[in-house]
Amino acid sequence: MGCYSITVKNSNKPIFAEHLRMGGTNPVGKRLGVNNYYLEQDGKPFFGISGELHFSRLDQRFWEDEIIKMKQQTRGTQDLL
Repeated sequence: MGCYSITVKNSNKPIFAEHLRMGGTNPVGKRLGVNNYYLEQDGKPFFGISGELHFSRLDQRFWEDEIIKMKQQTRGTQDLL
C-alpha cells in the first residue's frame, strides 16, 4: 500500500460547526461532530471510508466473500445496491 501526504498551502480558512446543528455524544462518551469541511470524532478530523457492492454486477458465488471483506473494515460505511 502506498504512502500519501497532503500539503496545505493556505490553511487560514474559517471552520464553522455551530450552524449545522449536527453531531452528538454516544453513551460511552465518544463525540461525533460536523463542520463545513469534515467530520470530527472526539474533536479530531475524521475522514470516513466508504465502499459499495453492486450485487447485480457480481456473480452470486462471490457475494459472501465480498460482504465479509466489507465487514472487515474497521471504520466506514458499506452500501449494498
